Amino acid sequence: MKKRMLQIALLSSLCFCGCSEKRAVFSWETITDVTALKSNNISVIYQYVRPEENPADVQQALEGYCLYYLVGESWADTDYLLEAVERGANFQGIMLDCEPYIRDDWEEKKEEYLEQYIQQVKLLSQEADNELWITLPRWYDEVGLETQLEQLIASVKTGICLLDYYQGSEAEFAALEIALCKKYGKQIVIAYELKKADGEEIKEKNTYYHLGIQAVVENYRENFTKDVYGLAFHDYTHVQELTKK
Repeated sequence: MKKRMLQIALLSSLCFCGCSEKRAVFSWETITDVTALKSNNISVIYQYVRPEENPADVQQALEGYCLYYLVGESWADTDYLLEAVERGANFQGIMLDCEPYIRDDWEEKKEEYLEQYIQQVKLLSQEADNELWITLPRWYDEVGLETQLEQLIASVKTGICLLDYYQGSEAEFAALEIALCKKYGKQIVIAYELKKADGEEIKEKNTYYHLGIQAVVENYRENFTKDVYGLAFHDYTHVQELTKK
């Protein structure tokens, strides 16, 4: 166990090295071409691993990158999440990308669902030997969920990745989350959307698809170099697409 914890600590010191922007990327597909990673100085991958895939094989294929085991379920029971923590035990950490707010009855039961999620995050933070992060939308504090937002940040083991998808207002929307992370000694990564706007789930104001990756970097440099651990692109498919333009 001591050896394992030493390895994790060493990896943690290396994970965001190599560029001042500390760049990560969400990846929902198997990465077979790392050209776009190299071109954009991305050293950290939040990698989704399909149930039929062997996590060790994924690690071997992406050797040299800092890998987080990405759990991308809209809602999952506790046993499923505990299994994911076990499957990702040899990764640098776990990134929980759970979205209770897409449930049909969210408006009626949002406090109940977030309380369940808070308890899950507490349990997983206790069970994980490696890092444990969660993604959070930027708007919990806008809909009367400030208490639950604070409890989630206080409960998570390592930090949060804020899905700060509102072009030009990222610093404004991240202010409370940054303050809470400082209060509780947690890390924060700012995530930017790169998917093409569809006019429904993703509007032009939510994405940097039409502005490009360099616009993301410039926004981050202008607003977030202090008190923020790094930036993340969502997602690798679109990083590839924009890199080829």
